[in-house]
Amino acid sequence: MLSAKEIRPGVRSETEIKQAGGLNSSVSDTHDKTALIGSTVEKSVDATLWKLVLGQIGLHDLTPALAAFWTLGHASGIASCRAQIARLENEADRLYVQAFNPKDRAKLIRERMDAAAADYWEEFSRLGGDL
Repeated sequence: MLSAKEIRPGVRSETEIKQAGGLNSSVSDTHDKTALIGSTVEKSVDATLWKLVLGQIGLHDLTPALAAFWTLGHASGIASCRAQIARLENEADRLYVQAFNPKDRAKLIRERMDAAAADYWEEFSRLGGDL
């Protein structure tokens, strides 16, 4: 095992060994960084990104292409957290019902389970599933 190093396939299918932990470790140190797409505008795009993050500018101040990069990145981030968000929302609902509806809890849980089962089977049937 290589200490503090990683092995990755190179662009031309050869294997490159390089130090791990860099900000952009997918690009080797010997690669001509001026050949990368966006290398000529990197500093201004980076400055614009941080202005956007800090709220100094808004999406309406960006060109459509830059706004698209931001929007696609945001959508990708949300998609990667969707399962965790759904789980936490369900847990919050469960705790709310437990705290504020102790008498009707069993009935409410049964109704929610019936609705969820109906939604599941509807989706299952829509996708052409059979048993």
